[in-house]
Amino acid sequence: MAILVDRIVLTDQWGPEFWKPHQRAFELVEADWSCSPSELVYVGDNPAKDFTAPNSRGWLTIRLRLEGQRLQSLTADNVECSARLEIRSIEELSSFLLGKASSGVL
Repeated sequence: MAILVDRIVLTDQWGPEFWKPHQRAFELVEADWSCSPSELVYVGDNPAKDFTAPNSRGWLTIRLRLEGQRLQSLTADNVECSARLEIRSIEELSSFLLGKASSGVL
């Protein structure tokens, strides 16, 4: 099995007060990787909780909205909860991220 990520943060170990949309996990990733927020991307599917913290920190946020997905029809309450981009397939997501990485943007 291939590893596609360098770090997985399980916020449950800190307790429910640190679950999304709390910023602690995002701060940890920034510090561990010594990255500025503008260099980081968060991909999620739930506008009710996924994008508020990374948006406020300056990360690029992407909503993966797949056909038949449980949260596909959920809409964001406001702009702070909305992802900056919306992508509708894994192939499109992969192509977008590889393109950004190869151009040196990520």
